[in-house]
Amino acid sequence: MVDFDPEFEQELREGLRPRPAPTGFSNRVMLRVEKQASRPPLGFLHLPALRWALAGILILAVVIGGYRELQRRLAGERARRQVLLALHITGSTLQAIHNKIEPSNGGD
Repeated sequence: MVDFDPEFEQELREGLRPRPAPTGFSNRVMLRVEKQASRPPLGFLHLPALRWALAGILILAVVIGGYRELQRRLAGERARRQVLLALHITGSTLQAIHNKIEPSNGGD
């Protein structure tokens, strides 16, 4: 079982006891609320045109990035086809040379 310190409990009760608000507190709060409401919001992101511009820039960056990636991929596929064609031509040429050489070696 936990023992409570009676002095601590008394201090806690006094500290948590409701107290009346200072004189004029509610008036000061209401004036501050009215002042905040009448003031235009601070910060550049509160301007609708700037928000749309930033959104457009982000979309444009994504589109350009996607286009560049597509161009790189297409260039890679084109290079792959060229390499395969070169290998096919080389293989055909080597086969033709082999066929020319082989009959002369086989007849001896």
